Amino acid sequence: MAGSGPSAACRGTGTIPSTAPPPRGGRNFLYRLFGPDRQDRKRFRMVHATSRDNQQNLPADYISLQEAALAGNESLRQQEIEGLFVTLEGLVWPQFSERLHVLPDPVGWDSPELIRRVAGVDFGGGDPTAIVLAGQGRSGRWHVFEEKVWHTPVRLEDIGEWLMERHVLNPLTAVWCDPSNQVAIQSLKSGGLPAGPLQGHMSARAINARAEGISLVGGLFGKQQLSISPNCTELASQILTYVYKEGNAPDGSRYITSTPMDHHADAPDALRYLLMGSVTSRTVSRRRPRRRMMAAA
Repeated sequence: MAGSGPSAACRGTGTIPSTAPPPRGGRNFLYRLFGPDRQDRKRFRMVHATSRDNQQNLPADYISLQEAALAGNESLRQQEIEGLFVTLEGLVWPQFSERLHVLPDPVGWDSPELIRRVAGVDFGGGDPTAIVLAGQGRSGRWHVFEEKVWHTPVRLEDIGEWLMERHVLNPLTAVWCDPSNQVAIQSLKSGGLPAGPLQGHMSARAINARAEGISLVGGLFGKQQLSISPNCTELASQILTYVYKEGNAPDGSRYITSTPMDHHADAPDALRYLLMGSVTSRTVSRRRPRRRMMAAA
């Protein structure tokens, strides 16, 4: 088994273990098959294992690093490390539902019905690097068509090559990135990609406004104005575990803070950059003509 969580064993002449991810609360197929409220398990047998049971197949410091990263949320630690079914509280985007928002592509990526094709990039550094590609239709609805996640360090040249392959076939309106990495943005821009934001631009400050970006994405999910392709499994999975940190009150109780955990949030961050950059750039472009008219007057 590659990770913590239940592994299915099929009845018959032999036992065939399957690779299973963490159980992800009550929101994915594992819970629907093996959750505590499931009574009919005649076809399956659940074998529980933790990440420690799989330690020989993991990097030496993997579990200790995961424990440190998840220190702010015990429920998430129990899910990711202990492989337990838990109900996560404090979800950043409780509006999101796999049933409502993971939908087939409404049109092809090359369809003239798309008025914008935009990429969002979260440069990993020591964390995974994530890219999401989304298109906006004439109705204003957004749909995420594709994702790319590197779980190991990746060269900037490889990121640029992946984006350029798509840009050549169907030109990207913009490539909105984590504004803190200006060197990477300039490199992508020099390579012929419409990358931003550049330091000092209004869009750079806006894209970095995490609370506003979270509100924007949540609002689009809530209004059914944002959906995700079934192929974007990393993004959907990370959204389902994107939670706010917990804090300790003086009386010993725990409470949900307003700060999201950064653990496994690379694809959601890329989505946030994409949408905030798109909204901000349109707002700035609307304001510019007015400023020129006032200056002329």
